[in-house]
Amino acid sequence: MYDKKNEIGTISVGKSVLANIVADAVKAFDGRLVLCNAKGKVSPIDSMSVYFLDIDRLGSKTKIKVYVLVRFGAGIKQTTNQLIELVNRRLDELIGSDCAEISVVIKGVFSKNAGKRNIEVKKQ
Repeated sequence: MYDKKNEIGTISVGKSVLANIVADAVKAFDGRLVLCNAKGKVSPIDSMSVYFLDIDRLGSKTKIKVYVLVRFGAGIKQTTNQLIELVNRRLDELIGSDCAEISVVIKGVFSKNAGKRNIEVKKQ
């Protein structure tokens, strides 16, 4: 959640808005990434679902943690960095400044079967 105050009032961006930004960014990867919860379970995405995000406030900064499964053969470093950049760019368009630390936690690799992993990639 993000709040920005000015002389006119306060702008609040809720968790569901951040979840929609992340879900739209993941859709751009054409199946190379799948959103999951912190235990690696995949559920259908709907507009009210925020199970794949953890959001914490650190003073004026917002820390966003996204849980994903990566398709076998997709480069983990390249794919996660692209996701972080895309989410950061969309947040910048919405809010107008760098407000968040975004990290992507890879909970597994999937092909026909899912293999468990727990890799965190973050960019500050």
